[in-house]
Amino acid sequence: MLAVRVEVPRTVRLVKAELLADRCEEEIIMETPRVYDIRNNADAVRFGLSPTEPTQNSNGVPARDFLLSRCILGRHGAQPRFIVLHIQEGSTPGSLDHWVAGRVQGRDGQWHEVQASSTVMVQRDGSILRVIPEEHGPWTNGRVQRPTWQSAQLRALSGVGSPNLHCLTIEAEGLPNDEMPEPEFRAVLWQVRDWMNRYDIPVDNILPHSSIDSVDRPHCPGAYYHRVMVALAGYREPSPPPPFDGQPKTTNGVVFHPFKRQVTSNGVNQRLWASPTAPLTGPLIPAGEQIEAVYWIKGDEVDGNDIWLVKDSGPRIWSGGVKEAVP
Repeated sequence: MLAVRVEVPRTVRLVKAELLADRCEEEIIMETPRVYDIRNNADAVRFGLSPTEPTQNSNGVPARDFLLSRCILGRHGAQPRFIVLHIQEGSTPGSLDHWVAGRVQGRDGQWHEVQASSTVMVQRDGSILRVIPEEHGPWTNGRVQRPTWQSAQLRALSGVGSPNLHCLTIEAEGLPNDEMPEPEFRAVLWQVRDWMNRYDIPVDNILPHSSIDSVDRPHCPGAYYHRVMVALAGYREPSPPPPFDGQPKTTNGVVFHPFKRQVTSNGVNQRLWASPTAPLTGPLIPAGEQIEAVYWIKGDEVDGNDIWLVKDSGPRIWSGGVKEAVP
């Protein structure tokens, strides 16, 4: 009789090594990055914003001062309660130029000036640029389109108003699929921790832009969001499954059976490997939320069920925690 291999955790030795590496990384991350501020003339010029010359969109107002006006003044009395992470899909000078001089085509077919800003920008070299002062709401999050469960509390707080009222935002240089340079990642993490401490923001209130707009920004901010959550919430980084081509795959003796479909959560955790005792890789997926699975594997049995789903990013999800039958 052929034995069926189930997924088991990595060795204790490797886990201890990873924890030691995490501690070393945390010590480095806590170093204060170089911080610039566009309200300083020299810093504005460094990033291509003139403190004296207007742009075609600024009605005679200098570019830097025009950008400083692109916000919700005073947040209408609200306070920052959430941090939203973004990716620029480019570089900071290019993004700033687009915000002050660019045009976008609206749904009416007409061309309009760009309505965008951010609390801070983070550069690949690990520096931070302060743009919109924290007492004002930045124009960063755009439209609310097919939002996910992660932004439910923010949307409830905002009501019919703008989510920007309650958000501090980071626009990081790069593209969604880029591997973020370590200096940039450390600067992002430093800024998030600084805001969490000063505004008493819980880790669950750190959101990806895609949780607000999954239509036009489904991949924003990309992979660095999960790295931030791993560092802050104690989540572990999962290993991605084998590339999907519709065929079974065997890795380290574990058979990955193709199962590329959407299932519905009944309120289920995401695990590092197929066991209820494995470390978490992210927050609990609330009941009713859709989960995109790519494989099923054999794992530890829970209530007589040893089938676990695998997401494309790697987390393992017990099939007894979803509505549909698997496989």
